[in-house]
Amino acid sequence: MAHSITLNKAVFWRKLGGLGYLLLWCGFFGATGHSPLASARWVEATGYTIVAGGGESPSDYSAARFEAQRQAVDKARELFSGQSDGSAYLRTGATADGKEVQAAVRDIRVLEEKVEGNLLSLRLSVDLVPRLACALQSTNRFRKKTAVLGFSLQVPSQAALGGLADVSQRFPAMLAQQLKGLDKHLIYGAYHHQLYSDVVNAPAVQSSQGTLTKAVQVAKEMGVQFVVSGVIRDLSPFATPSPGNSAWATMKSWVADPEQRRRFRVEVFIHDGFSGEILTQQIFETVGNWNLAVNEVTGFGSGAFLASDYGKQVSALLDEVTQLTNDTLSCQPFMARINRMQGKTLHFDAGALSGLRPGDELAVYRTYQFSDSDGAKGTELTNVKTALKVTQVHPDFATGVLPVDPGRLNIQTDDLLIGW
Repeated sequence: MAHSITLNKAVFWRKLGGLGYLLLWCGFFGATGHSPLASARWVEATGYTIVAGGGESPSDYSAARFEAQRQAVDKARELFSGQSDGSAYLRTGATADGKEVQAAVRDIRVLEEKVEGNLLSLRLSVDLVPRLACALQSTNRFRKKTAVLGFSLQVPSQAALGGLADVSQRFPAMLAQQLKGLDKHLIYGAYHHQLYSDVVNAPAVQSSQGTLTKAVQVAKEMGVQFVVSGVIRDLSPFATPSPGNSAWATMKSWVADPEQRRRFRVEVFIHDGFSGEILTQQIFETVGNWNLAVNEVTGFGSGAFLASDYGKQVSALLDEVTQLTNDTLSCQPFMARINRMQGKTLHFDAGALSGLRPGDELAVYRTYQFSDSDGAKGTELTNVKTALKVTQVHPDFATGVLPVDPGRLNIQTDDLLIGW
């Protein structure tokens, strides 16, 4: 199972009618109502595994170490969630009785690593935070428009092995395909469009308030509510020395070993398209055997690639990225932008493809840009306490009528309609 490191950042919309300050993006709070950063906790746990071949091959030792780390992390998750009962720990992060372990890994520190005979033990201290959870759940049937952009490649030279230079387009394309298969969201691909000029520090181009203006521009141009982007951080092969081996012995073993180990590390960003703020920022990483000839060119996502052990591990990681994206989007309210007004009739950028039907009602919110006393900028929503009734629906846009003249409420283009 791929190891993931999570940092969720909520979008803070203010003054939602009589509700006062309300955090719409419920992923920021767990069941207790506390910030996940405030309730993070270091948990110690130990994983055990047998080293195949006595650890003579670097790949055998690396595989054993990865499995021991996985076990330790899963145990730490259960301890964090108060569900440890001595039962088997499943690769899915669930306990034997099927209860989901509500914790995500933020950091790992190795406390002790030793081999006795052929038994490897790895004791870790794991920094855990509450896993992304949607307290409100989805309360409507509407499908939200989401753009999946190209993923930047941090070290292009690492893609030479296997000819994986197309990973920047193929990985997000495969992610988009899996999201489309869920049929819960409207997914649009722009795989040659990349947000980050400073790849190493991405998303450092964002403002000090955590917003990304380019994400807002892309969202408006594409007519979407969310923007998914990312950086492929690491594709490097590596060797893990066997305990007690000299550097020369390790090198000889590595050269002779046809099954090289290779990393895959990707950082995923999900931005709100109206404010530019990051809803979720998460790192996923895994390793697998690159059991292909050094000069074999497969390309990313090809049949030969997916048939390799490395390809299978990356596919499992892609499943986790898909789940994260689906969870994040499902927790958000449906929003559509008003783009034209004619008397009491409003035209907006969502239609039948989003699941809208004549007779549906959407709440109307005015939007403002604000700066607080600390200089932080954000988007303020004001509930005008009236609803638009959808009258005509087309595939990608619709119209509706208000019970009052929009001028009386100062409703303008780029204000929002929200479905809860």
